[in-house]
Amino acid sequence: MSEPHNALDRPKLTFAQKCHTMRGQQIICTIVFLFVPLLLLFTFTYLPFFKMVEFSFFDRDYLRARGFVGLRNYIDVFTRSDCFQALKLSLYYMVGSVVQISLALLFATILSFKVRGSRFFRGALYFPCLICGIAVGFIFKFFLNPGFVLDTLLGWIGIANTPNWLENQTINNIVLVCCSLWKYIGQNIVLFIGAIASVEDDLMDSCGLPFGTASGRQQTDLGVGPGPVPKAPEQAGRFSVLLHPGERHGLIGKSPGVNDFQRLFQHGEGGP
Repeated sequence: MSEPHNALDRPKLTFAQKCHTMRGQQIICTIVFLFVPLLLLFTFTYLPFFKMVEFSFFDRDYLRARGFVGLRNYIDVFTRSDCFQALKLSLYYMVGSVVQISLALLFATILSFKVRGSRFFRGALYFPCLICGIAVGFIFKFFLNPGFVLDTLLGWIGIANTPNWLENQTINNIVLVCCSLWKYIGQNIVLFIGAIASVEDDLMDSCGLPFGTASGRQQTDLGVGPGPVPKAPEQAGRFSVLLHPGERHGLIGKSPGVNDFQRLFQHGEGGP
């Protein structure tokens, strides 16, 4: 009976031979599939970021050669009042995001019951999310202009002296936050409904919640989502990737303030 060969006596594989092995093919596929996403990530994320950091140390007006100014741009940012005024305006959207998430949780809880017309209200509340931001700007521009829809409705109930909703600086930011809430609250409602539907019945029963059983809670078809959401976490489907990270609700609540440039631009006709 021949003795087994020692592992050290095996001939070393060449690079071409290693590429034909299962392990080598796995490594090649991994590198190939990662190359394009990493290239795009670097080109459109990290490279522009580092270039912007570089540009921040120069005086650029695009009409003459740039000149190095050091930290002067950063000093201007922290000493100019208009920069802090812009940050102050963002507080309106921070408060609005809290109201938006609170109302979304309330509506989602109500619509999780088997109530009449729940599918209609789900679609109606989610529909504004599908409208283009510029279209929303035109809608509310005519809705809020003096003498138009809102003033007419208020006049029917006896309120005649109405302010200019878009030009009165004491209320215009609140009005714009309300417009943003109308447009984006639907996506939070859908996420909360899916999250409630994905919780197991036993867990709901142990918490003593009234919709802890299938008879008290819808099964559930979101009406606007990609399909039914399984209750068990291990059976979570396509929609669950949006449901389980609860911390994303805070980010989604802040996103309207970032995405509302088109609508605000349309309301102000290019001005502040």
